[in-house]
Amino acid sequence: METQSPQAMPERVETAAKATRQTLAAIAQAHGLRYSDLWSRSREKNYFLARRDAYQYLHDVKSFSLSRIGLYFGFHHTTVMNALGRGDRPRDRAARREVLLDRMAMAIAAAPATLSDRRALRAVLLKDGVTNDEINRLFTLAIVRARRLRRAEDESQAQLETSNAR
Repeated sequence: METQSPQAMPERVETAAKATRQTLAAIAQAHGLRYSDLWSRSREKNYFLARRDAYQYLHDVKSFSLSRIGLYFGFHHTTVMNALGRGDRPRDRAARREVLLDRMAMAIAAAPATLSDRRALRAVLLKDGVTNDEINRLFTLAIVRARRLRRAEDESQAQLETSNAR
């Protein structure tokens, strides 16, 4: 049996793979890392959290098995299982997806995006099977979080100015 070269891959599969790479790149960027850093062996917290979110995305949204995720990143499947098992993680897929969307909303809020960035992110998420309702909720959560962050920053700035005025 002859295997197809990547150039002969059907366009639909190629588009899905590209969308997955773009989403993984967005997850890495949300943690202040590059796409290639997801394959790092570093145990630093931001690397671990980025990899964990990538594993969770691939497992919950793309329905990759733990073994497939391990092969993709060059880790044993038990490493992936350990990363996904850390913390208070809901057990059912829908609840884990909610947690992932909430983390993505926090990342969007932390780094405000331009309208074109949001449109690009929306297109990537739609290709990856995230519904419009989930995307709208994601952006709404991001806006609310960004407002809270700004309000907290303004309050701390006001307190600082008040203490300096005394």
